[in-house]
Amino acid sequence: MDIDDGASGAADGGGSSSQVLQRPRSRTDGGGAERAADGPVSLLLQLQKRLSASEQARRNLQRQVDKMIEQQAAKGRTSLSSQRVVEQGYIKKLEQELKTLQSAALKGVGGKEAVMQQLDSLRQELEVRREECLRLKAAIGDQLVSERYGGNSELLNEDGELETAYQTLQQVNRRLQNELDELMEKLNGKTRIIEQRWRMTRAGSINCSLR
Repeated sequence: MDIDDGASGAADGGGSSSQVLQRPRSRTDGGGAERAADGPVSLLLQLQKRLSASEQARRNLQRQVDKMIEQQAAKGRTSLSSQRVVEQGYIKKLEQELKTLQSAALKGVGGKEAVMQQLDSLRQELEVRREECLRLKAAIGDQLVSERYGGNSELLNEDGELETAYQTLQQVNRRLQNELDELMEKLNGKTRIIEQRWRMTRAGSINCSLR
């Protein structure tokens, strides 16, 4: 009985030792699983960082493109302002010469012919300004392609910037065209006023001579 009990106790003690040895192995296996789980998480974080960096780079590039387009538009607005000053100067010059021509008409000098010659000259100047607007539009587009893409317009089109740049240039060109149309309309109005005044002045001169 004592031997059997001792054997039984030894067997029980061996079972306890086996359980004690298995527990560390279980903990070791669990740590490996945690490290295996850390791998995908770490990779996901790296991918998120790269995605964030790529998005930031895209925003920086877009800001550069927007700034460049705004600079080109500003150049167009500057040219517009300069042309407006020039055209308004011509209109003021015409108004000043009108008084001189009216005096010449009263004296029987060929006032109408001189007026029409000057008006034709101004119309030609306005047509030149109109052509300059068209050339300005083309020049801005060429400069945009050259500065940003080394003259390769296909790259510009791939990024969708060509459409944006074209719309901006269209807006600038419309403003230029509207300004020139307004100036031309004013000039035509001045022409009609000059002709009416010339007729009235001429008729008055004839009546005075008949008296």
